[in-house]
Amino acid sequence: AGAGNEANALAGYASFQYSQKIGFHGRVEYAWTDSDVFGTRLRVSDEAPLSGGSSRILALTGTLQYELWMNVLSRLEVRWDHLAGDGDMRGYGSGTADKRDTVLLAANFIYGF
Repeated sequence: AGAGNEANALAGYASFQYSQKIGFHGRVEYAWTDSDVFGTRLRVSDEAPLSGGSSRILALTGTLQYELWMNVLSRLEVRWDHLAGDGDMRGYGSGTADKRDTVLLAANFIYGF
């Protein structure tokens, strides 16, 4: 099992420092495979995935970074994940085969010492 399975990924990152305290950051990630490497195929049975098709995942992340005080950074981040492959991909969440998008909103406070 697993022989001949492979996956590929590309990522890009951009950053813009607006001022000494404020910065904007963005990231794009794209991964693809023509096998069941991601484990995202709907199953006909417990043993076999559906044949054919493709798995593609796209993720976009945007971050606003602000330096609150010396050595303290705050970040507000939004991430969008999208299942961009064919209809054989299992959706996000439990028991939902059709949910192809998910959004994450995160706030971070980082102290550097």
